[in-house]
Amino acid sequence: MPNRPDPFGAIPPDVLNTDELAERLGYGDVTIRDWAKKGIVPGKLLGKEWRFWWPSVVIALFYNGENDDHADGPATPPKPPPDLV
Repeated sequence: MPNRPDPFGAIPPDVLNTDELAERLGYGDVTIRDWAKKGIVPGKLLGKEWRFWWPSVVIALFYNGENDDHADGPATPPKPPPDLV
């Protein structure tokens, strides 16, 4: 039998839960959940747990064009890898 990657294996380090994202950003988990509900940070609600793809969060918060003199408009967040969708 070929050695295949386990699709249900460990979650990649770029996929964060609410507590992990709160720690990285220096905010409380309640704030992160509120931001996710309002669409401030892109995330996916899986059951009762939010999951966030770190590159999309960085782009949404820091590269949205509001403070960038060279931006023509809001940046489009990258799509997560297909195996995470």
